[in-house]
Order: sequence, then C-alpha cells, then structure tokens
Amino acid sequence: MNAEQPQPRLPPGPRYPRFIQMFFMIFHPLKYLRHCSRKYGTIFSARGVIHPTIVVLSDADAIETAFRATSEQLSGYPSSAIFLRLLGEESFLFRDGPRHRAVRSLLMPTITRTSTPDLAELISTVAADDVADWPVGGPTSLLKKLQAIAFRATIRRIVGLQPAAEKAACELLNSYRTGRPDSGFTLVMFNCGSKRYPKPIRLLSRLSVKANRIAGVQKNLRRLYGEELDRKLESAPPAPDQDTSYLDAVVREIRESDDEWSRDEILDNLNLLVITGHESAAVSTTWLLWELLEQPELLERVRAEGDQIPRPISGATLAAHPTPLLDAAILETLRVHTPVPVATRTVQEPIQVGDYLLPTGTTLLSCMYLAHSSEELWEDASTFRPQRFLEGKPPMNKFFPFGGGKHRCPGSDMGILHMKCLSMAVLSHLDLAYEGSGAPGSSFGIGTIVPDNGVPVTVRKRKHIPQAPSADLPAQTGTCTHQAAR
Repeated sequence: MNAEQPQPRLPPGPRYPRFIQMFFMIFHPLKYLRHCSRKYGTIFSARGVIHPTIVVLSDADAIETAFRATSEQLSGYPSSAIFLRLLGEESFLFRDGPRHRAVRSLLMPTITRTSTPDLAELISTVAADDVADWPVGGPTSLLKKLQAIAFRATIRRIVGLQPAAEKAACELLNSYRTGRPDSGFTLVMFNCGSKRYPKPIRLLSRLSVKANRIAGVQKNLRRLYGEELDRKLESAPPAPDQDTSYLDAVVREIRESDDEWSRDEILDNLNLLVITGHESAAVSTTWLLWELLEQPELLERVRAEGDQIPRPISGATLAAHPTPLLDAAILETLRVHTPVPVATRTVQEPIQVGDYLLPTGTTLLSCMYLAHSSEELWEDASTFRPQRFLEGKPPMNKFFPFGGGKHRCPGSDMGILHMKCLSMAVLSHLDLAYEGSGAPGSSFGIGTIVPDNGVPVTVRKRKHIPQAPSADLPAQTGTCTHQAAR
C-alpha cells in the first residue's frame, strides 16, 4: 500500500481582498512586508491580482532553498513580469534553462574582462571630473548627481558610445530625472505597456505621464545603442586585450560562437546591464554617504582611507592600498539598505520550502530586505555598524544583497567597485551637509529601494584634495553605530 502523498499547502497570511493587498504592495510595499512578517512569521502568504498566490520568504534557510532550486522547480518568468518592459523582454534575466546558461556563460567572461583593472580608473576619472563641477551651495539632490555619474561611467564601459552619442544619452536621462524619485506605481504603469499584455492593459500605460516619458527615453537610448552596435558590427573588432567596452567583447564573442543572437536580444541585454549597473550603484552610494554624514567621526576615518590612495585611482592602486573600513561600510550599507528587496520566482512543480509544500503556480518572493533586517540573523539589525564586517567575510547563507544561485547578479563586483570609487571621489573633493528634515524614508522605486527625498545636501569644496601621497597612511579600523532609517 502506497504511503499517502503530501498535499501542497500555503503558509498563513493576511486575508484582505486581493485589490487591497495589491494596493499596499504597490504604494507601501516595505511597510506592508514588515507588518506581515511581524504578524505571520518568516514565511507568509499574500494574494494579488496579476499573481493570485504569493509566498514571501525572509527565513535564511528558505531563501537558500529557493536560490538552489533548479529551473524545472522555479522559473524566473512570469513572476518577474513587472520588470519585463523596463529591463528587456529578451534579456537573459528572463530566460531559464539552457538558453539562460548559454547567454550567461557568454556574458560572464566579457563582464570579468571589462571589469579589471581599468574600470576603477574609468569610474574614478568620470566621477572626479563631474564632482569638480558641482555647484557650491544647495541644496542639491545627492541621488540625482550620483545617478548621472554612474550612468556616464556605465554606458561608457558597457556600450562604448561615441562622444556625441554619449552626451546625447546622458542628456536624455538627466532631462527625465526631475522631481522626486520614481515610485513602484510608476514601474507598474510603465510595464502595463508590455507587448505581452492584452491591449486594454497596455492602454493603461498611456494614462501615466511618467510612464510615457520613460518609454520615450528608453526608445531613444535603444536607438543610440543600436547605432553603436551597427558601427561595431561593420568594423573590425579590436584585439581581446584592447576592448574599450563590453559591447566590443560581446560582438567578437558572438562572431566566434555558434549561438545565434537576435538584434533584440543583444539590445535588451545592453539595456539590462546599463540600467542595473548604474541605478543600484548610485542608489547604494547615496545611502552610504548619508549614513556617513550622520556619523562625522566615521566619515573622517573613511575619508582618510581614501586620501591615502595615490591618484589617479586604478585597480592596481586599490589593490596596493586596502580600505577595510570603507569596504565594511559598503557591505553594511548593502545590508541595511538592500538595493533590490526581493528576488521573484514562479513554482513550476511542487517544492518543499520550510514546513510548506508550495503548489505549482505560486509566486515566490525571496525577501532579502526582510532577512537583512532580522534580529534573529543580525545582532542590532537596525543599527548601521560596519564593525560587523571587519570581523570577517559575511556568511553567505544570511547575506545576499545581489541575490543567489544561478540568477545571482553577475555584476556584483562591478557594483561594489562603483560604490567605492564614487564615494571616494565625493569625499576627496567635497564637504557635504545633509539638508533634509529628518532621516530619508525608504521607498520602493524602479526596482530599487531609494531615499524618498533624494538626500538633499549643500556642497562646499575641500581645501585639500589628495593627489599622490608620498607615504602610505596606516590602515584605519573602527566601528560606528547608527539607527538606520527604516
């Protein structure tokens, strides 16, 4: 006699109507997630409209189970459909199985090759040139300033546009970024225009002025990327050690490989890497600098580490002059202000997660945001304390700001390098003062957790800007505690 097969079951969760829960998830997602976690525990269910059954994980072991699952068990699409139009429907982010592995295996070597060691010099040079022109006084939005720098450095490294096209791309994006940071609602409205949705849903996207502006910017950026792709395809590729951009390496790899790439697939992957490569780095660096501004003593110690590094900064100078306190502060920022709060998957076949056998069709949200703020996983979880990362590498089973498993962000090292170079450029050139009324709130913007006020600051030029110190300063160590805004 066969043993009775276990039946799928869902964890407890709120029983509000679907539209009410969808409202909270769109307009107040972080508050709603915290509320449900306190009431129902580290694994709870929710209900939506597009995704009828949702299970949220903040338990470290449960998240690791989701990250280790096979593509036959969990799929990236349709659970990630909210990002489809923004990040590119043909990008590898939304692929599973053999195609995801094939594209990722082709992308990873080129990302690695174009990441070392001159990427540090590129970011630092672009940042230093831009920061030197910041107007004295204010207030000015620190977030928007850093977004502009990160976008210029990223698009130069990823696409390698000609100077006139690069200027046009930067002007396009800067002209869009006015007013307060975008909200999750803007993302939802923009994605309603995806060609995968029925026409009545697509019409909703046209009702949003911001969604239409995003569509216009994305269309023009895509045109610039396409023109550069055509130029590179028509010219002889540079030698592997002379790549000036990620696209150079990709074009050569495509020519030499047996895989067939469509134009849309190439452009969507460029779009994905440019957006994710600059946005999360700029947002995270904004949070990092705000935390340091709240702790002047810590800021000066971090600044002293950066001042010891000879200019121009490069991969070699960074390797020769460790910055342990800055590195720890970056990791602590990624914990306290996790840039991407959730990783989404769809259950393809029943899967055991914790005490629950989740049924096929369930949308699974691995919530790194909740895990990183769990008092069970982190002592004084709400306190900004870089010391915890000076004591050794963070345990991978409870620290995952870049996701995990086969879908882990391939540009994680690039993101951390961006944060390091951007923050050192600002601190070495400028003295900033925070001008906000209270701590900035955390808002779910277009895929990232942004400071809702953009972190307004006043700017003063530093009297002493480091050039090339004749001797190394001793490495700084230390700690700082700060009650992070939640």
